[in-house]
Amino acid sequence: MLNVAPTVSTSGSINVKEWGASGSEFETRARVTAGEKRVTVLDAGDFMVGQGVTVSPANVRFESVWIYEPTEKYIRHTEAAVADEIELRRFDAKETAWRLFVLDIDGKDPLSFRWSNDVGNTWTEKVPVTMDWQPLSDGVEIRFKSAAWEIGHLITFHAHAELETEIVAVDGNMLTLRDAANVTAEQAVVRHHDHTAIERALQEAIRQKRNLFIPSGRYRLSRRGLVIPADVSIAVEGESDEHTILDVSGDVGAAVTGQGEGGAVFRLEESKSVILRNMSMVGHTGLRDISYTAPLLRNG
Repeated sequence: MLNVAPTVSTSGSINVKEWGASGSEFETRARVTAGEKRVTVLDAGDFMVGQGVTVSPANVRFESVWIYEPTEKYIRHTEAAVADEIELRRFDAKETAWRLFVLDIDGKDPLSFRWSNDVGNTWTEKVPVTMDWQPLSDGVEIRFKSAAWEIGHLITFHAHAELETEIVAVDGNMLTLRDAANVTAEQAVVRHHDHTAIERALQEAIRQKRNLFIPSGRYRLSRRGLVIPADVSIAVEGESDEHTILDVSGDVGAAVTGQGEGGAVFRLEESKSVILRNMSMVGHTGLRDISYTAPLLRNG
């Protein structure tokens, strides 16, 4: 629980709470059904209509699927070409809502590959390509659709399971969300997520040429960053650096993919005069405690 925070004058500022930000650390479990926007939660807690939430697993998908040529380090296939070469399916998200996979073609006769799910820190032994569905980890499966591979071809992709959405109705322990789940899960985790609400409040403050006030609370955000455009002058003030916490640590996937300028809370695009004060930032610019900086070595 937060202690009583010191008072800061909010006169003339846009308050993020008025735009749906919760600043709440509450989370609960829920049953989600593929194709349904309604989820049954164990405890509705302090969830309210208009607030942002994340639900995981609820939106299994594969993003940033790339194939890199053996001899051209930075040349990668188009998405259409990738679809002709491989298929991906399933992700159970039991251990994490996000996972980066790297596959390295390391044998030609017979065709084989090795793979890593920790950005090349560790690799599996050589696995023959069967042209059928083959298991990786976390329930993910890959199928090679073509045999036209060379040693040194590199495949990378990100498996995600988190649904970022908004509450549109609360009826007892039933939440109706803006977006439907695409998987069924009995123990999905539902958390507050305040990025979109604060983003809207920030945009309105910029439009009205007012400052932005963030009351005490822990605000879960995405690493895509809160953008303050060029030629904007604004003060963004928390209630105190101890009690106003902007937390991007839960969005570790975006830090590794490069979204949000490496995991920034704020992105300043040659802004004119910006004051950020009386707040703490958790996970800002860092990669948390896990080493994702090991050199990525491949054959070829």
